[in-house]
Amino acid sequence: MSKSTFPKLLICQLAVTLISCSLLPVNISTASAQQSQKQQHSLQAVSTIPKSIELLEQREFYRPSPVAEAAMQQLVNIGKPAVPQLIAAFKQNRGFLTIGVGKTLSKIAQKDSSVRQVLIDKLGDKNTQIRFGAIIALDDDSFEAALKKATTNKNLRIRSGAILALGLDGNKASVLPLFEKALQDKDASIHRSAAISLASTSEKSDEVVKILKNGLKDEDSIIRVVSASLLVEMDSQTASATPILIKAAENKNSVIRLIAFKSLLQVNQNNFEILPVIIKAMEDEDSAVRYMAINRISKSGKSGKETIPALIKALDDKNGNIRSAAIYALGNMGADAITAKPKLVAILQNKQESDEIRGSAAMALGEMGKDAASTVPVLMNILEDEQSTKQLAVSSAIALDKIDAQALIPALVKRLPDKQMEVASTAMLGRIASKMKENKDSFSDAQLASAISEFETALKIIDNSENEIPKDKVAALRESVAALKG
Repeated sequence: MSKSTFPKLLICQLAVTLISCSLLPVNISTASAQQSQKQQHSLQAVSTIPKSIELLEQREFYRPSPVAEAAMQQLVNIGKPAVPQLIAAFKQNRGFLTIGVGKTLSKIAQKDSSVRQVLIDKLGDKNTQIRFGAIIALDDDSFEAALKKATTNKNLRIRSGAILALGLDGNKASVLPLFEKALQDKDASIHRSAAISLASTSEKSDEVVKILKNGLKDEDSIIRVVSASLLVEMDSQTASATPILIKAAENKNSVIRLIAFKSLLQVNQNNFEILPVIIKAMEDEDSAVRYMAINRISKSGKSGKETIPALIKALDDKNGNIRSAAIYALGNMGADAITAKPKLVAILQNKQESDEIRGSAAMALGEMGKDAASTVPVLMNILEDEQSTKQLAVSSAIALDKIDAQALIPALVKRLPDKQMEVASTAMLGRIASKMKENKDSFSDAQLASAISEFETALKIIDNSENEIPKDKVAALRESVAALKG
């Protein structure tokens, strides 16, 4: 998720604060006898819609995975027949899914203007999540004219939602006059929407701040958290906003929890006053919230060691991104996370797990240094196994370099004849030789003799290789070996 996405989420959440009014019914037609062959083909794919929608939630560190991208394209190809189920998916109240569905609907609406109107009408829906999702879906320049028109709609929800959707683009000169005019509107929901949109453009006028400050006292908890979050974004009233954000971190709306938690981290980015909130968020039912909490811990290093039990528990999370983030966080804690060693070894040996996650587990063990010496045989087996992928083998080698570099040398020499490993092995042997050269006096004569022998064997293999190994890496290894022999 990009840095700019969270302000967008903050803006979108104001949709739930608008006054109650009904939505005009919207009927989306499916098939007809006169449909073209292309439309008939789309209808045949309707049965795949539910599964494709679920796949939209799959992420790779806040980015849609290739599987999610493929599912999105399939839904876009189906087009309008997929729209009702996509809109209904907003009700599932899951952050990453909401974003994926919104993006998919946006692409469909860009191809079909009738879907664009459906989304604008959904800005007035009675369901909070649907209104929120419609705002996300309408976040595209191609909808600007339609949204401007919607700001004059008789339905207050649609008017406010349109203002918010226009506000997602930030500093856009073509809509700023509209926001400024709406700020003076007699209806509270309209001028509140305008204040939020202006705040997203970095507008910090006294009037905007005043409206947001008043929002901290609003009866609606959603208004309070949106106002608090934006005040934090503006670096204003953080002391009064923090208690509201802490309470909002337990809101039943998962996206509200996500917003509140993100803002709390911004307020407390250099300390752990909100540690209990972070630990609780690590077990949130929404994967987006769990990921954010664990990602925050991963940046804290050893200062977050109180979270180790929760991180170890997260290693069993069904979401691969959560497991990966937990592994990374544990790795950043180094030897302090030694209690996670058995679990990390189990992940490393699990061939059903992805190579990326297995490799991360290996590197986390490496960060424990000599305290993880008992894992050397496991890491060595993976490195020496010709069936291991390059990614997994290199990750194991990097870990071994930090745990027992002397034991790593012969294993790297053994992998040199392997085309997929020869460049990586040469580079790592060069780094090890360089470190030994710099600390030559700390090694015994026997250790030096053994290492030099292995390095010379490596150079012979490299010299006889038919492949091109970068000359600078070979030269670096040769130079260090010569220095060790001198």
